[in-house]
Amino acid sequence: MLKTRRDAERVRDECKEMVTKRALVAGGASALPVPAADAVADVAILLEMIPEINRRFELTPAQIAALPPSHQSLVHSTIKRAGVALAGRIVSKELILSALKTVGARVTAKQVIKFIPFVGSAVSAAIGFSAMKYVGDKHVDDCFGICLSLLDSSELRA
Repeated sequence: MLKTRRDAERVRDECKEMVTKRALVAGGASALPVPAADAVADVAILLEMIPEINRRFELTPAQIAALPPSHQSLVHSTIKRAGVALAGRIVSKELILSALKTVGARVTAKQVIKFIPFVGSAVSAAIGFSAMKYVGDKHVDDCFGICLSLLDSSELRA
């Protein structure tokens, strides 16, 4: 478990940088005029990125299981209270598809827009980038909030 707020801030900043890089890749895939190529890329990117964010924040199932039982309970209850679906769990394709539903209108729009000559690919790339950035940054912010809650918890300091 991260020990200080400074550690959590460092991890948050590193993860935000990683999200931006992955969002650029997603944007590039969105520019391709190949049906569903971007959707496949989005799922693949998120299947790698979300577990990596969890790992860096020490919120994977294995990392939580390695904690003392009282700490495990606190971590799980903090995650549940925060309403974060992707932290502390094995990330599956189904969970990723559920997360993508939060940006569903954008995903649908980029599928249609990419086939408009000239500007369609650029607009689709921008939408793909912003959708991936939103999902990734939201997960980073959620994990950061969980870490801060845990750091503030008197039960962990005892």
